[in-house]
Amino acid sequence: MPSTIEQTKEAILKQGGKASKHQIARELKISLDYAGLVLGELKRKGEVAFSDGFYILTSTKRGVIQDKEQ
Repeated sequence: MPSTIEQTKEAILKQGGKASKHQIARELKISLDYAGLVLGELKRKGEVAFSDGFYILTSTKRGVIQDKEQ
């Protein structure tokens, strides 16, 4: 079973690489607080960026996830 961090990145990718914290929490069926913690960790690692209320996958990580799906 994939980790919540991996699931979060996949949820963002499903939304076209850009998703709000509410969309992510709803998709993963987790609380907004927990989604915020996970997204904060991803932001700290540089795997997502935050802009205009949306979390956006960074281009380097987006390519890695897409390669795994093929």
